[in-house]
Amino acid sequence: MKIFALAAVALAAFSPAAFAMGNGLTSSQAYEIRVLVPTADLSNLTDSQVLLLADAIHHGDGSDAGRMIRSILN
Repeated sequence: MKIFALAAVALAAFSPAAFAMGNGLTSSQAYEIRVLVPTADLSNLTDSQVLLLADAIHHGDGSDAGRMIRSILN
């Protein structure tokens, strides 16, 4: 039973690491955004911006996605 409790505590301790960005974006989404717009400031994003950015990287293509990201962040 102790092993189960220790595993649960360890899992709870490391769970926030999956959302290390702290702004609602996953690390892979943040990476994709930075590939398209290297100077993108992804700090202090609103929930609305997070949703729009996720949509832009998944439904945009190349330069169009980059333009959409820039317009969302400005």
